Amino acid sequence: MVTVPQGTLHYPWEPLYRRWDYVPGSAITVRFYTNCQHLQLTLGTTPLSAPVYDAQHGYYETTIAYKNEPLLVRGTYQGEQVTDTLVPAGAPAQLHAAVWSDPLTPQTADDDVYQIEVTLLDQAGHPTEAEQIVHAAVTGGTLLGLENGDFADTTDYSADYRRTLAGHLVIFVRSTDPAHTTVTCHTNGLAPVTMTLQ
Repeated sequence: MVTVPQGTLHYPWEPLYRRWDYVPGSAITVRFYTNCQHLQLTLGTTPLSAPVYDAQHGYYETTIAYKNEPLLVRGTYQGEQVTDTLVPAGAPAQLHAAVWSDPLTPQTADDDVYQIEVTLLDQAGHPTEAEQIVHAAVTGGTLLGLENGDFADTTDYSADYRRTLAGHLVIFVRSTDPAHTTVTCHTNGLAPVTMTLQ
């Protein structure tokens, strides 16, 4: 389930995000990429009309007026009920950083490059869509670069800072001794966060 303000998409390749923090009353397009059937949508405690399936593009879509309440969708897949929820997010209140690992291909001793995912969270721990400059420092290893997925961002990849995109940022670090390698992230107005790679 992803969203965008109505009327702002001009090309099919433009990104949509798992965002739910708009101006109350504004028209929001909600799109569902799913193989579930019988979708039921609820905003807070209010049931909404079912989204319409777009057979040409392979997704469901609807437009609703934003309210500062959770948006829940239910569907069925092979007889099982599946749900997804978007919750309103507040202002950034904390940084979260964690080493990403592929669950199908665990990190081995021969892999010396680590990927740290940084997220701006609100006071309740929900991801935000905020865009802020995040600085990174590495001790016991080498900072390789920062990435946010924004093709328009021309910041040098080797710089020790980068702006988050939709509240997210990735830091790449090389280390042959992950248990003794620390990464510290900080941004204006929030407490810094320090973590080890192992």
